[in-house]
Amino acid sequence: RDADDRAAANDYSDQVATFSVGWPGTKAPVAVGTIDDSNVAIGATVSVDASDYFSDPNGDNLTYTATSSDDAMATAAVAGSMVTVTGVGEGAVVITIEANDGTATASQTWNVTVDADPLPMFTFVNADGTDIENAVLEVTEGDATGVIYSVKAPAATTEATVTLVGSAGVNVSPATLTFPNTNVAGADTLNVTVTTAHDLDITSDMGTVTHSAMDFADGELMVQSNDDDFAITTDVSSIREDAAATEVTVTVTAGTAPAAETTVSVALGYPSGDAETTPAAATSVDVVIAADAMSGEAMVDVDALDDAVRDEENEAIELTVSGSTVQGVYYAPASIAIMDDDPDITLSLSQDEVNEDAGTVTVTITATADEAVNGIVTLDLVVDATSTAAAGAGNDYTAGTIAPLLINRGATTGSTTVTLTILEDATDEPNETIIFDDADGSAVGTKTYTTSTATLRIVDNDDP
Repeated sequence: RDADDRAAANDYSDQVATFSVGWPGTKAPVAVGTIDDSNVAIGATVSVDASDYFSDPNGDNLTYTATSSDDAMATAAVAGSMVTVTGVGEGAVVITIEANDGTATASQTWNVTVDADPLPMFTFVNADGTDIENAVLEVTEGDATGVIYSVKAPAATTEATVTLVGSAGVNVSPATLTFPNTNVAGADTLNVTVTTAHDLDITSDMGTVTHSAMDFADGELMVQSNDDDFAITTDVSSIREDAAATEVTVTVTAGTAPAAETTVSVALGYPSGDAETTPAAATSVDVVIAADAMSGEAMVDVDALDDAVRDEENEAIELTVSGSTVQGVYYAPASIAIMDDDPDITLSLSQDEVNEDAGTVTVTITATADEAVNGIVTLDLVVDATSTAAAGAGNDYTAGTIAPLLINRGATTGSTTVTLTILEDATDEPNETIIFDDADGSAVGTKTYTTSTATLRIVDNDDP
């Protein structure tokens, strides 16, 4: 039987199961849509933006590669997310484009046919006639002057009207060229100015200028918009209101490395009245980015004032640069949250309610701090004005004097008592409240302690 089992097992020996194991929640990139088939002439180029055909469910940055099924017919090159195919010889090729998120890949195929009899095409050079380096025109983002390049018509061009179209964020002027150049007899070259629009990131983007004319092959010039923006980041995302000064590393990252040393003055904007005053918190820090470096960093202490405002919304220290504008050199801001720590002391009662006919009762009020106090804390408790029960003879209750409540240095709790006489009436009414509160908050050294309230309900015992 053992031999039979082994034989049966051998029948399945060529069947292999493959499992893919990844971190929980991580997902691979996915292909989006399909890439339309394209034609290109020998010596001409055609491009697609791969980012239009892939996405990543986790929002990871994708890098792209492209390969040709036959380099003798067409070659593929990648610049950022732009895939450019150059026709080499007649025939059909399949371009395989892969997107990688660092751990997994997705792929798309692009069918490209290279035509044997190429149409005439335009060529592009720098304004001084030299070759454009790497066939990519570099433009500084948002620079109104822009960069000039030249469009050169093929020899023996009798007449052509060329339409120029820039991709998103790429602006060209003029938008139409007419050959031959009637302004300069015999000239076969015309100049074009390219500018790129500002954005709010620090990424140098790739774009294109497409040149189209009747009976000519379409030509694309790659344009790299060198980002002139900066981003501010910190290694600390939040501080506590009651914490000591915290050292923060402020980093300023450039979209394009500056040619000369650059000093960026980062302002630390505290909410009104929230900056520590003893000693005064810093309100700015200078960050130096060395020449040809992408970033610089500096240390600064941040310190929020410990106030006695109960349950306020968390606030933030805003890190900004003066003169930053979305239509100019933009410094993406950062912020450090100020986490409200109030109240630090919670009041509780030995009982939450008394009946209207209870008569005289003694209530113990206990204060509990969220950590050991750094000195003797004295709470002068009072009945808060928001109480609905009225004090005094002929009203709802009378109260004796509340002795100060003390929490000893290093301790977390303390208590005191109050004697109340609950006055019964014959009126059917809603339950009423006596709310105990700290009169003014307690400051011990540099720490201000804020106290929550405690509520005692008087339960009505009258029939409707």
